[in-house]
Amino acid sequence: MGDLHTCGEESTLDTKRLPDIPYEPQRNLSGLEVLKRISLNLWLWELLGLLTSIACVGAILVVLGKYEGQPVPDWSFGLTVNGLISILAVVAKASMILPVAEAISQLKWHWYWSQERPVLDFDRFDGASRGPWGSLVLLCSPRSWNLAALGAALTLAAIMLEPSLQQILTYPVSRVISPDKSYTSRAVHFDDVDKDGNGNTMVSSQVRGAVYAAMFDSVPTTTQSISPTCSTGNCTWPPFKSLGMCNTCRNITSHLSKSITYGGPPAWSLSNRLSLTGGLSNGNFAWMLGGPYKSIVFDQNWANQSVLDLSYIYVPPVTFELNHAEANAYECVLYACVKTYEASMEAGLYKETVTSTWPGPNITEPAATVDLGDMFACIGRGSTVNFTNADTSCNFPTTGNYTLRPPGTSEIFSFSVETYNFLRYWMGSRFAMSYSSGFNLQGGMDPIYNDVAQAFYTAQLNGTVSSNETKVWNMLGPGVIMDKIALSLTNHMRSVSDNATAALGTAVTIRNIVHVRWWWATFAIVLLSLTTAFLLSTMVWTMKKGVPIWKSSSLAALLHGLDDSSTAVMTASRFDHVEEKAKSFKMSLKLDGDFWRMQGIR
Repeated sequence: MGDLHTCGEESTLDTKRLPDIPYEPQRNLSGLEVLKRISLNLWLWELLGLLTSIACVGAILVVLGKYEGQPVPDWSFGLTVNGLISILAVVAKASMILPVAEAISQLKWHWYWSQERPVLDFDRFDGASRGPWGSLVLLCSPRSWNLAALGAALTLAAIMLEPSLQQILTYPVSRVISPDKSYTSRAVHFDDVDKDGNGNTMVSSQVRGAVYAAMFDSVPTTTQSISPTCSTGNCTWPPFKSLGMCNTCRNITSHLSKSITYGGPPAWSLSNRLSLTGGLSNGNFAWMLGGPYKSIVFDQNWANQSVLDLSYIYVPPVTFELNHAEANAYECVLYACVKTYEASMEAGLYKETVTSTWPGPNITEPAATVDLGDMFACIGRGSTVNFTNADTSCNFPTTGNYTLRPPGTSEIFSFSVETYNFLRYWMGSRFAMSYSSGFNLQGGMDPIYNDVAQAFYTAQLNGTVSSNETKVWNMLGPGVIMDKIALSLTNHMRSVSDNATAALGTAVTIRNIVHVRWWWATFAIVLLSLTTAFLLSTMVWTMKKGVPIWKSSSLAALLHGLDDSSTAVMTASRFDHVEEKAKSFKMSLKLDGDFWRMQGIR
């Protein structure tokens, strides 16, 4: 028994060491413990925290670069771009604080490394490693400044990391191209005729309706019958061309010859034998006469190719002194043309503008592009026209096209010859018109029977009376009504055209887009750069000085704290008393035998 007891005592004595000698029992370490020791000695967690912070900020910049100028994305689970930035910014801030705090704690040991420093500085360093308030206290103590002051400044600056990253984004309203297609009608070829009960060809009812609508509709719109397709209500179209009708009018009053027979009414005539006698006949007064006569001022070859060459003489309404009235004369030519448009739709309101037309007045198409019947094929020849024998049994060509080839484009526009010739015939017969009315001393007119002629005449009145002695009404001239007819026919031609020839445009939608103000990213980049420099400087300095890597370890502060004698002097029951006593002490980290210990000095 004694031997066993002796052996037990010897074994106990062998494992006991003096209190000032470190005791490190040897044992096998687990993988987690090995990783922990490596991380403590190699700044592993601090480097991982710094890399995580850099990765989060980098991810924010990558996402912003991807979506800049794009519509605000609609992600799953209701996540927004700002929400993602907020999450990544919080992670970046938390990850950045770790290496900064640990580096400040490590610099605390540097501060006392073989140098006497105030005892209270230890508390200031410790507070700075814990957060913004302690960092502010450290910065307010210039005598404690060293590399740790940079860490304190970084801790304070980290407060602004998340707000600065949130400020990068704005969401201005912008026009974004929609994948939907937009179309507006245009005519490339026009062929529109009807058959009567006997199978005879005639102008279609829709064409007639377009002409009548222009004459009887007091306020036609420029986009009448045009129904563009635009799903967003906001679309634009590049300039496009369309087949249409154009009109040009010239004032030929100077070509009028006036004659007055003794005791009779005045009469006016043109060289193409159109004549208007302005006298009373059976209680009626002739105000207007017009029809397709030979041209006075236009090239005859060009006029022969037109839909209608209208010579027109009219007398404005007067209130008295009829013989003082003077007639006016115009020649208007309605002709086929190609129009170039610019079109757009804003908030559902469609608007288009004719930027150019081709050909212009007096331009005769080359013979190879024209296949027209004689303008007077069905209505007689000569300088005067007789419509009494006109019918639809005309010797018109029924095959082929009348083509127009505008310069600068390979596209060909065309009418079927049959449609074009019957339109010319119908327009010529319909606009051979006269207008007369009853007349009274109050200047009133009682129209009789001819609605088309009345509409043509009254459409030119602007409702005002000139200030001369005869009180003659102002008139706008036939160009007003002829322009409306050209527009209405053009719109009809476009509205019945093949959808395959429609002008293709771009639909845009008003949406908020992602706009990145990159200068706000400068703060985060500079902050991370300084954090990297701060951590690496601390690591290098620790290595060069040979200071133990204790960082914020509480065990290090407990085991290598202030010597017993200094502790006994500064001890008090109240902390403010401890601080007061500590003001008169300094300390430094020195090697005491095998131990590092803080040595206090009064």
